[in-house]
Amino acid sequence: MPLDARRHLLPLIAAVVLAMAFLAGCGGDDGEAEGGTTGGAFPVTIQHALGTTDIPAEPTRVVALGQTDPDTALALGVTPVGAREAFSGGLETWITDALGGAEPDLLNVNAGVPFEQVAALRPDLILANDLFSMDQATYDRLSAIAPTVSYRTPATAEDSWQDNTLTVGRALGREAEAERLVADIEAQIADAAETHPEFVGKTFSFSNHYEPGALVTLQDGPVVDVFEGLGLEVTPRVAELPQSDTSAGNADLSLERLDTLDADVLLMVYGGDAALQGQLEANPVYRRLDAVRRGDDVAVPLELAVALRSPSSLSLPWSLEQLIPELEGALGS
Repeated sequence: MPLDARRHLLPLIAAVVLAMAFLAGCGGDDGEAEGGTTGGAFPVTIQHALGTTDIPAEPTRVVALGQTDPDTALALGVTPVGAREAFSGGLETWITDALGGAEPDLLNVNAGVPFEQVAALRPDLILANDLFSMDQATYDRLSAIAPTVSYRTPATAEDSWQDNTLTVGRALGREAEAERLVADIEAQIADAAETHPEFVGKTFSFSNHYEPGALVTLQDGPVVDVFEGLGLEVTPRVAELPQSDTSAGNADLSLERLDTLDADVLLMVYGGDAALQGQLEANPVYRRLDAVRRGDDVAVPLELAVALRSPSSLSLPWSLEQLIPELEGALGS
């Protein structure tokens, strides 16, 4: 997705959003990476959209530059020596929890890759599976530092969190562990749905009020996939809206059309802007919505929105812990 196509979603993750497909396929049935990677044996060769990466031996100094690369490495038992910094600074809660006190060097990639800082860490593997700013020139410079793994499909397409997990597992020589991790998380989502039959068939809308007078509402993508995995459905009036010209999987909406968002549960992200939240909640159209009258509207914290928008083997379990109680409160348990 081009960077200008994400401009309406910047507040959702403080800089840029990459909507990754959530329940897409996980790759070949034989468990081998493109190019012939096999279960943990080195050397490993991984083909991706920007080239072919040869990893001669098991990595010991990993730099994780992509949005979910630190998550996946940690979930597989590898602590990176360097990790991309969160858009709002520091690291997200689910990553900090998994670090257990370890402190990798933080790399701010918001304005581009700090190549000198990366090189100073002396990596033997660079993970950039979902590095938003990655292009061929960036990849070539990183590859001159250490073997670098990038996204598998063209930048305008989307790799699933399952694909990202399996690719990192192959690169780290932990493919079997990665396969088990994917299966476990998919089972957690299925178990949550089975535990909450009251969610099945209920409607939802999930929107981002990113600036005064305008918002986007989600029709497709990783957030929607989480809710659908739990048995909910996008409210029909949102599903029928014309898709945004600049942001795939979303529809632009003016405040005059707030009634479109009415559903069994209405979720809204404000990017941490209390003034925006107050203005919307005082809007007469918003206040007349059935979901709002019932108290079934949810202000989604920014960190939860980030976790849902950038699903990973760490952020998904954390997201479920935060999200399920909100849905229980709105839909009944």
